[in-house]
Amino acid sequence: MIKRIVRVSDYRGLKNWKCDDAVADFASVNVLYGANGTGKSTLSSLLARAASDTAWETGLVLEIFDGDKTRLVQSANDAFWRGLRVFDRDFVADNLYFDAEVPGAQPLLKLGKEHIDVERRRAELEQGMSQKTDALQDLQEKKKSNTESINSLMTSTGDTIRADLWQLGDAYDSRHIHAGSVKNRLSEGFIAPVNVDLEHERAIVNEAQLGRLRPPAATSFSLAPFVERVRSVLAQTAASQVIADLQDHADWSQWVQEGLALHGDRDICIYCTSTIPAVRQDALARHFDDSLVALQERIATVESDLRTLRENAAVAVGSLPLDERVFSERRAEFYDARLAVGIQVNEWAKGIDLLLSALEEKRKSLFSVVELPDPPRLLTVSFSDVTAILESHNQFVTEFDDRRKIAAERIELIHIEAIRESAVALTKEIGELEAKINGLSQTQQDMQRELAGLTTGTEDPLPLAAELNTDLAHLLGRSDLSFRVAAGAYKITRDDRPAANLSEGERNAIALLYFLRSLETKDTTLSECVVVIDDPVSSLDANNSVGCSAYLWTRLVEGARCRQVFITTHDFDFFRTWSRQLEARDQQRVRDKLSERFQLYELRCCDRAGPSGTVERSFVLASWPADPKLRRRLRSEYHYMFWRIAETLHSCREDPSIERAVEAATMLPNMCRRFLEAFLSRKEPEHVGNLVEQVRRAADAAGIDAASRTGMTRFLHVSSHADETGLSGAPDPPEAVGMLFVALEFVANVDSDHFDKMCAAVGKDPSALRGLFPEPSTPEAA
Repeated sequence: MIKRIVRVSDYRGLKNWKCDDAVADFASVNVLYGANGTGKSTLSSLLARAASDTAWETGLVLEIFDGDKTRLVQSANDAFWRGLRVFDRDFVADNLYFDAEVPGAQPLLKLGKEHIDVERRRAELEQGMSQKTDALQDLQEKKKSNTESINSLMTSTGDTIRADLWQLGDAYDSRHIHAGSVKNRLSEGFIAPVNVDLEHERAIVNEAQLGRLRPPAATSFSLAPFVERVRSVLAQTAASQVIADLQDHADWSQWVQEGLALHGDRDICIYCTSTIPAVRQDALARHFDDSLVALQERIATVESDLRTLRENAAVAVGSLPLDERVFSERRAEFYDARLAVGIQVNEWAKGIDLLLSALEEKRKSLFSVVELPDPPRLLTVSFSDVTAILESHNQFVTEFDDRRKIAAERIELIHIEAIRESAVALTKEIGELEAKINGLSQTQQDMQRELAGLTTGTEDPLPLAAELNTDLAHLLGRSDLSFRVAAGAYKITRDDRPAANLSEGERNAIALLYFLRSLETKDTTLSECVVVIDDPVSSLDANNSVGCSAYLWTRLVEGARCRQVFITTHDFDFFRTWSRQLEARDQQRVRDKLSERFQLYELRCCDRAGPSGTVERSFVLASWPADPKLRRRLRSEYHYMFWRIAETLHSCREDPSIERAVEAATMLPNMCRRFLEAFLSRKEPEHVGNLVEQVRRAADAAGIDAASRTGMTRFLHVSSHADETGLSGAPDPPEAVGMLFVALEFVANVDSDHFDKMCAAVGKDPSALRGLFPEPSTPEAA
C-alpha cells in the first residue's frame, strides 16, 4: 500500500518534485480533487508507466507499507508494481478499440497471435518472477529469522548464565558473559557434564556460607537394660509380718507408713488423739521392716533412672539445630531425619511410661509378684542419621568455595550445551540459504531482462459479456447498450444493432467497467491490489455521474475491496459525495473498531521560474482541510470557490510572494468567473448567459461605478480563457491579484448580506476580509 509519493525527478510537469511533509499519508481510500490541468492525469500516468521505465528516468520514489513495515520503491523491477492497476486515458487507448466508421458490430478489443504469444510469455515470466520474488522474500525472511534466532539464542544464553551466577562477582557480569563469549565457547569445543542436576548445582552456587554445627553427644538411647531391671523389681516381695488390712489396701498402707514417720517419738495418735498401744506399734514395725523399705527404694531408683533417660532423649532432640542452618543440599534430608528421630523418641518414650506404670503397680503390691505386661515395642532410638548429616554439613563448610566454583563451571557448560545443537543447525541453514538467495537473484535478473525485451501487448478479452451488460445498465441507468462475444472479441450493440457513434462518456463508462471486471479475472487478487482511477466521471452527464459514483463505491469500497484505492476527479459534486460517504463510513469504522481509513486531497497548479527566465508549470498536492467544521462548510462547489478565492487572496495580502501571485493570476480568474456566474444567476436570473449584462445591472443597482465593473469584466473575460497549462495570455500577477480583489469586493457591494453569510458559511471574518480590499481611488491620488 502506498504511504506517500516521496519525490519525482522528471516526468511531464513534475521536475525535481517533492511531496510536502505536511501532507497526510495516503490511506486505504484516497480521493483527490483538482480542476483540469492540475496534474491528476500526470500522477496517474506516472504510476501506470513506472513498471516499464527500466532506466528509471522519472526518478520516482514511493514509500509503501509492505506487511507491517515501510520501505521505498525506486526501481521498475520492484515487486510492488505487480499489484498496481491504473485506469486512465492511456488504459483506454491501450486496451479498447472503437471504430464508428466500420459497419456492423464493433469489437471492444481484438488481439493478434503475436500479441497473444507475447502476453503468454509475459504472463509466464511475471508468474515466474512473482514466484521467484516470493521465494526470494521467503528465503531472505528465513535467513533474517535464523540470524535473529541464533543471535537471540546466544544473547539469552548469556543472560541465563549471568542470572544463575551473578552472585559469584565480576567473573560472571555482562563484561565477561555475553553473546560473544557464548559463541567463543561453542567454537572452542568442550565436554559437557553428564548426569548433572541443574537445580542441584544452582543450589550450591546460591547457598550462603553457614557455620559448623555440633552433632548430639549421644547417638542412641536404649530401654533394654531397664526392662530387665523392672522385671527384677516386679519379681521381689517384702519379707515382713504382714498386717492383712494394710496388705489388702495399698492406700491405707501408704497412709500408715507416712504416719509412722510422724509418730516416732510419741504414742498419742495425731488424728484421733487416742493412745497407740505398744502391741500396735510393734505390729506396725514388723509390717514395715527393712525389706519393704529396701524394695520401695529400689522401685524409686528405677523410676528416677527412667525419667532421667527420657529427659536426656528429649534434650538430645531439642538440641538439634534448625533446618535453615543446614546446607540446602542436605536440608530436606535433615528435616526428614530430625522429624523421624523426634517421632521415634515420642514412640520410644511410651515404653518408659509402660515401665513406670508397672513400677507404680508394684508399689501397690509390695508383698506379691507383679507380672510385666508386653514389653515396649521400641527399645532403642538412634540419632545416627542426623549425626551423619551434620557431619556432612561440616564437611560442606570446609569445601564451600571449591564446590561453588565447580558448580558454576557445570552450570555454564550445561546452558551452552543446551543450545549447541540448535546453533550448529542454524549456522548451517544460514549458509545454505545464502547460496539459494544468490541463485534465485541471478535467475530473477535473467527473467527481468527477458521481460524488458518483450513488446507491449493488449489485454485478452474474457467472457464477461453478461457481467458487463449488467454493470453497464446499472451505471448508465439504461439497457440499450449490450456486449456480445464473437470471434475472440467483444461486440457492442445498441438496441440489438451495431453501436456506432458511441459518445465519449459511453466509451469511458465501458472502459471503466471493463477495467473493474478485469481486476477479478486476470490472475489478480483484488484484496492485494492498489487501484488508481483517473477522473471516472469525465464526459459523463449528471445522471451518469451519479450512477458511476454509486457503482465505484459499491465495487471498490462496499464490495470485495481492494487493498488501496486512489480516485481523482475534477467534479466537485462527485468529490463531495465521496467525502460525505467516507466520513459516514469512518464513523461506522470507529464504532465497529475497523482499520479502514480514508484521506481527501486537493491538487493545485503552481508556477515557478525555470531556466533562462522561463516559467514552468508544476503541481501541489495538499491535504483537504482536516477541520471537520470546515469540511462541512465546503458543502458545494459554490462554497468551495468562495473559500478558495478568499483564502488565496488573503494569503497574497498577509504573506505576499511571487508564487502566490502567480497562482492567483493563472488559476483563480477562471474560478472567479464561475463563482460570479453562479452568484449573478441568483441576482439576475433573467440574463443568465450574458455576464456583461448581469454585471451591469447588478452594479447599477449597487451604485458601483462603470470603470470598476468594466475593468473587472474585461479582466475575467481575458484571464479566465487563458491557457490553463501556462501563463500564455495571463496578466501581470500583481495586477491580477488587484483585479480579483475588485471582483470579490463587487460581490460584497452587490449583496452585503449574502457576502456576510458566505463568509460565515466558510469560516471567514467578513470585516477582516473587507479590510483587505483596495482603498478607493480619489481625484487627488489620481
